[in-house]
Amino acid sequence: GKLAMEYLVTNWTPENKTLLQRALQSWMLDPLERWGANSWKEAIESKIQASLVVDDKEQRSAFLTEAHSEFAKYYNAETTSILEVALWKRKIESGWSTNGGKRRALDREECLRVCGSNIVIPNVVMFLDLSVPTPADSNDDDDSYCSAYDYVHDSDDYDY
Repeated sequence: GKLAMEYLVTNWTPENKTLLQRALQSWMLDPLERWGANSWKEAIESKIQASLVVDDKEQRSAFLTEAHSEFAKYYNAETTSILEVALWKRKIESGWSTNGGKRRALDREECLRVCGSNIVIPNVVMFLDLSVPTPADSNDDDDSYCSAYDYVHDSDDYDY
């Protein structure tokens, strides 16, 4: 059988258009709004709106595929950000670093650097079938991990 979205896109009626619009609102736009990612929401919303006004099935499908790809990128950024924040919080709560037998307090920024996200996140992402987000303007020559923190804070796409 066909997937529900494919059925709605293929069998274009006013009722199916409304149903598709509500489904996409709930599935893509509402989470972005909860995250406070207004510019991300607007980018996807424009693709969804474009898909709803075209009569050509292939164009509609192409707009929805673009919207889904964008949403997947944003979802991956949000997922890795949550994991990184959890690691950072754990390091802040422990608040201590062992340095040659001495224990010393860490500040917040140092906790972020030594929380282990550069090791943990790529290994978790490998099992979740997510790609680690990197900034579009990254010009690093190496394949080092780019944290979700860097991705979000280096881009203008995230509204606080």
